[in-house]
Amino acid sequence: IYTALVLGNGLQNIPFTTVGAVRADTPAMAAGFEVGDEITRVNGVAVTNWGELEEALVPVELRKSGEVPAASIEVRRDGAPVTLTMKPLFDQEAGYWNIGLEVWNTTVGLVKRNGPAAELGLQKGDVIQTVDGETVTSFGGIATIINDSPDREIEITWTRDGELMSGFVVPELKEVQPGVMKGRIFMEPYFAYEKVGLSEAVALGYRRTIGTIQVTAGVLRDFVMRRLGLDAVGGPLRIGQAAGEMLSWSFSHLMLFVAFFSINLFLLNLLPIPVLDGGHVLFLLLEVVRGGKPVPERMQAIATQVGLIILLLFMTFVVVLDVWKVTGH
Repeated sequence: IYTALVLGNGLQNIPFTTVGAVRADTPAMAAGFEVGDEITRVNGVAVTNWGELEEALVPVELRKSGEVPAASIEVRRDGAPVTLTMKPLFDQEAGYWNIGLEVWNTTVGLVKRNGPAAELGLQKGDVIQTVDGETVTSFGGIATIINDSPDREIEITWTRDGELMSGFVVPELKEVQPGVMKGRIFMEPYFAYEKVGLSEAVALGYRRTIGTIQVTAGVLRDFVMRRLGLDAVGGPLRIGQAAGEMLSWSFSHLMLFVAFFSINLFLLNLLPIPVLDGGHVLFLLLEVVRGGKPVPERMQAIATQVGLIILLLFMTFVVVLDVWKVTGH
């Protein structure tokens, strides 16, 4: 599914290279970047979008090494050329490469149907100028104000085809992570899409599949080790809610959810529980350990019945938990 989506939609990228924010105590701030700098080249190679910029700063082949060389970066600042040197650092705790730059992108992308942003009248291509009286230069800046303003009316101004428009919106209080509530108006930043060939689509689809498997395996591990609570468990009702919410964004969002959900089912089916495929694999491994002697049929039957009871109890528990969460009691 991932491959089909990449092949059909193209490779997503941010078609801007102007700096919208420089985070404190980061390599970008140490290098002397300023808001409004337009990045034109990295190590002598021209960059035309934010994805090319990130790839030039931290090449794919070096991302797992934990060490990348310093880069020479050419920018245009107030019309004049400036050359800066920056060395990205890997944040061990967060698990990502720390650059400290945010792209200048306040252009609206997808808007969720019937959400606060849609009711306000925002459309794809609108360029947001101010939020709650503050001038914004990045989507991170927009999100920060909205996140901290749930259930409070705020004013947003934007331009559409050169015309300045404004309106008031009340961000909804939304649970973005288990136990974490923030304001949301449900809009995405603008992205462009670049068509790719079949071989590249297959490679990208494979990488996304592997990434989803790693994320899902990590969640299962954290749940087993009690790092995650019951809030992380969802059944048919919450799955239906999530699918409906994805469809309210776009059909592609729904297909991404279907791909993610399919991989989750695939991994759960590999758990070593009789009745599941993982249980059959367990019996085959026991047969190998026993020198080719199969597990007695009676033992297999008992294990299968126990596994079935466990699954039925778990499914009942998840459905009850779903109803409790959806109804609030």
